[in-house]
Amino acid sequence: MHTTFGDLTIHEPLVTKTLWDKVQKQLIAPPKKWHKKKFPFKTLCICGSCGGSVTAEEKYKKLKYGGYNKYVYYHCGRSVDYDCDEPYITEEDLIKQLLAHINAGNVKIHKIKIAKKLRADIERFHKLRSEVLHQEYLSGNLGEIENSAVKSDDEQMAINYLKHVLKTGSSDDRREALGVIRTKFVLKNREIKLDSEIK
Repeated sequence: MHTTFGDLTIHEPLVTKTLWDKVQKQLIAPPKKWHKKKFPFKTLCICGSCGGSVTAEEKYKKLKYGGYNKYVYYHCGRSVDYDCDEPYITEEDLIKQLLAHINAGNVKIHKIKIAKKLRADIERFHKLRSEVLHQEYLSGNLGEIENSAVKSDDEQMAINYLKHVLKTGSSDDRREALGVIRTKFVLKNREIKLDSEIK
């Protein structure tokens, strides 16, 4: 049904104003919360093809008998070249390669910073032991002895601790540990290479 006013024809609406408003509210998508998820290895390297930053994403694979496996993939963020075809690398492979570089002595680390973090973790362990497990320090001074054994110039101890955090630490622990690495890496053909190897 419609009404005509001269050259102007007004059609009767197909839906009510109330229904229209309701539908419009449903169509408004909430804004995406970018960078909410923390991926510790995003700052470790740059893309070897275009020089852009590296980003990460999670993928889930449904298991045959229920549940899901989570996988994290790192790849070019395509901020420099939208068509960059640098392939992804899994977080698992990235960690293995980083550990191999550390074992080969290719990685420069800030020894004082890592020694501080190690001391803090030892203190945290002692607090847990005394407050939760109700176990006192052995011989009364074990904490002091252990902390004094952590020397800023003990490179092997620092490296062992760094490898431990990279293998078993939380996302936050790993990101903090990566802050002590002074070596620059490049992601190229699913390999993290030293910046000096690319140039």
